[in-house]
Amino acid sequence: MNYNSMSERECLMNDINTLSFVMVEMTQYLDTHPHDKDAVNYFAHQTRKRNQAMREYAVKFTPLTLDTADTCGKEWSWALDPMPWEGGC
Repeated sequence: MNYNSMSERECLMNDINTLSFVMVEMTQYLDTHPHDKDAVNYFAHQTRKRNQAMREYAVKFTPLTLDTADTCGKEWSWALDPMPWEGGC
């Protein structure tokens, strides 16, 4: 995929999807190797990176999950942006 032709939104979404995939794969590995300290540390690192990317996406574009939705505003902004099936994201 050519990152030069992708928008910032697409690049960030691609990063979130990649990090999400890594977390699923690491979860499966850790299910069978629960004492692998390096894998546990790697999983924690990837989790932090994904959480940061999710927060960044929520601030710049729209929250993808309820835990990244802005709850400090005067409106419930979660419902204001189009959902993925409505052409959002």
